[in-house]
Amino acid sequence: MTMVQQELRKQLDDLSSAIKAQRLALDGLINQRSQVQRELNSFLDPMALLPLELQSKIFLDCLPVCRTEEDGIARTPDPKAAPMLLLCVCQLWRDIALSTPEFWNHLRMESSPSGASDFQLFEIWLKRSRSFPLALTLEGSSVLAKDIKGLIDGCRERVETLTLLLTIIPPRGSHILREPFPSLKKLTIKSTLNVNGFNIRNWMPILKTSPTLTHLSFSGSFSVWETTG
Repeated sequence: MTMVQQELRKQLDDLSSAIKAQRLALDGLINQRSQVQRELNSFLDPMALLPLELQSKIFLDCLPVCRTEEDGIARTPDPKAAPMLLLCVCQLWRDIALSTPEFWNHLRMESSPSGASDFQLFEIWLKRSRSFPLALTLEGSSVLAKDIKGLIDGCRERVETLTLLLTIIPPRGSHILREPFPSLKKLTIKSTLNVNGFNIRNWMPILKTSPTLTHLSFSGSFSVWETTG
C-alpha cells in the first residue's frame, strides 16, 4: 500500500468517526428537544396541573360504556377507543393511562385467540392491571387454548367476576372451572345454542373451589334441566 493510499484510508476513518460523533450529538439534541417540548406541553395542557388521582378519574369516565353489569361484558382491546386510544395522544396522557390499573382490570378475550398478536395484547393488558381485582369475559369454546389457560392461571387468584360466553356448553361442565378461583364472587355462564341433557349438578364443584362465590347464573337455551337424582 502506497503512502497516498494510507493517507486516504486514514482520512476515510477520521471522517467516519466524525460522522458517528455528529450523529450521537444530533440524537442527544433531539432527545433534549423532546424533553423541553414535553415540559412546555405540561404548562400548556391543563391536565398537567391536576393531581394524578383526578387525572385518572377523568380518564376513567372516558372509558367505553359497557352494557349492563349483569351482562358481564368487559372491555375489548380497541386501538380506536379508550384506554388504548389514550396511549397515542401524548406522553402525559400515556403516562396517566399506564399508571392507572383500573383501566386494565376488565378484559374480554377469545378462549382461542386468532393469533399470537392477540395473546400478546391480552398478556400486556393484564400486566397493566397490576394487582387489581379482575373482571374477565371469555368468549368461544369451553376448552381454553394453551396460552390463554396459562394467562388465566397466572392471574386466577385476582379474578372476582367471570363471564363465559360459550359457543358450546358441555353437559359435564367446563374445563375452565376445574381449578379454583379463590376470589371469584360472580360467575355468569351464557350460550345461545341449544344444549340437550344439561345437568346443572355437573357445574356445582365450582362452589367448592370458589369459596367467595355469591352469584351464579346460567343463561341460554336448554332442552333438559336435570337437577334431581
